[in-house]
Amino acid sequence: MPASPFKPEVPTPPSHKQMMKAIKPPPDKEPEVTNGNDLPEHRQRQFEAGLAYHQKIQAERDEFEAKLAEAIKEIAGFKVRIESLLGIVNMMEDTIKGYRADRDNAVRFTAKAQAVIENIHAITQSSITEKQDEDLQDNVDDNSARPAVPDA
Repeated sequence: MPASPFKPEVPTPPSHKQMMKAIKPPPDKEPEVTNGNDLPEHRQRQFEAGLAYHQKIQAERDEFEAKLAEAIKEIAGFKVRIESLLGIVNMMEDTIKGYRADRDNAVRFTAKAQAVIENIHAITQSSITEKQDEDLQDNVDDNSARPAVPDA
């Protein structure tokens, strides 16, 4: 069956068994020491493969440690911002409490001032009414005490 023009063929990576078969010498042949380290060639390849795998894991670990350090630094920055915002919120709440206390004092003062003004108004009205009554009584008394003027 021909390969599809829409789906490229991706080679699959070799399995562990296939890799081990590739680095092992044939069982009937004795490995030769050719690398100068007194290791047979297939052992040298195994060693190099293990070392390469170890280096790959170390590189991933270093990458993840760098990402972790960056995330920890970012979290610390967010904590500082949160603390700053909480400080601002607390300051605003204190300011609002002050404004409420000022408003309550102003309402109390206004109520007292209104009561005083109403008392002054009542006293003034009472005094005016009494004065008008006295003046009216004086006019009545004056008119009755005068002799009647004959009509000419």
